[in-house]
Amino acid sequence: MDPAQEPDDLELLTDFLYIVPVGLMRFHMNGLVDLANPKVAQLLTPLVPDGDLSNAYHALAPVAPDLARRLNDATIDSGIVVDHERYTVMAGKHRADLSLTVHRVDQISFIAVIEDVTAQAEQERQLRETKADLTWRRHYDTLTGLPNRSLLEIRLAEAVAEGGETPVLLFLDIMGTKAVNDTKGYAEGDALLVEIARRLVAVAGPDNLVARLGGEHFVVLCRWLDETAAGDLGSRLREAIAAPFEIDGDPFHVSTLVALANVDQRTNFDVLKAADAAMQRAKLELQAQQDAERQRQKMEALGRMMGGVAHEINNMLQPIGLLVQDMIESKL
Repeated sequence: MDPAQEPDDLELLTDFLYIVPVGLMRFHMNGLVDLANPKVAQLLTPLVPDGDLSNAYHALAPVAPDLARRLNDATIDSGIVVDHERYTVMAGKHRADLSLTVHRVDQISFIAVIEDVTAQAEQERQLRETKADLTWRRHYDTLTGLPNRSLLEIRLAEAVAEGGETPVLLFLDIMGTKAVNDTKGYAEGDALLVEIARRLVAVAGPDNLVARLGGEHFVVLCRWLDETAAGDLGSRLREAIAAPFEIDGDPFHVSTLVALANVDQRTNFDVLKAADAAMQRAKLELQAQQDAERQRQKMEALGRMMGGVAHEINNMLQPIGLLVQDMIESKL
C-alpha cells in the first residue's frame, strides 16, 4: 500500500471511536463536549430526548446532577474521579442500567466512559433475589410463612444467652387435618394449615414466636412467660384451634394437643427431642383423663341402673308388704 494512502492516527482513532462498544465523551471543566462517539448518543438518548450532547453536565444531569461540583472539587491532577457508578435510566417501559466512569486527563479536560450494564445488572439482581430467597427458605416455612426449626433454634439460643426468665416452649400437635386432605384435597388441607398458623400468631401475640416444625406440628417460644402463664396461653391456643374453620364453604373442626416444656439451659437442648418427650407426657395425661372420664361415666350409668333395680325391687316387694300387714291386722 502506498504510504500516502495509509490511514493516519486521527483516522484510526476515529474508526476506533465508532466501533468501540462503550460511549466515550471528552469534555472540559465548563462541561462543553469536543468529542463524542455514536455510542454516547445511543446510550444517553433517554436522558436527552432533544439529542443535545454539547454539554456533558446537561446530558448527565438526570442521573448525576452534582457532577460539575464533584469534578471541580477533585484534588487529583489526573486519574479516575468517578469510578463505575451505576445509574438506572427509564424511558417509558424501557429500563437501562448505565455505568459512568470519568477520567481526569489534565487540569481542564475529562473523558467520560459510559457503558450499558443492563444485562450484568439484571444478573446481579437475580443473584441477589436468589440468595435472599434461599436465606428466607433456610429460616421460614414456605407454606405458612412461619419461622421454621432453624430460626426457632436461633431465637431460642438468643433467649438463653440473654438470661432472665427461663424460656418455655409450647408444642402443638394438630389433629384432624388428614380428614380435610382426604375429603377436600391437599390444596384445601394446605389452606387449613395456613389459617391455623394465622390463628396461632394472633393469639400468641408479638412477644411470643410461633414456628412450624413440619406437618401438623407447631411450637410457640415464650420468652417472657413463666410456666403458669404459658399454660394459660396454651389453653387459649387450644380454644382458638377448636373454633370451626370454613373449608370450601363447609364448617370443619380440628383439635390440638398442647404440651409444655421448660428449656434446660444446662444441657445442649434439642427441640425435637423435647417435643417428642413433651408430647408423650401430654398423650399419657390425656389418656389418663379419658380413662378417668370413662370410669366416671360407667359409675354414673351403674348408679342409674342400680337405682332403677332398687325401684323395681321396691315395687315387687310392696304387695308382699301389704299382704303381711293385712295378715298381722287380721290376727289382732
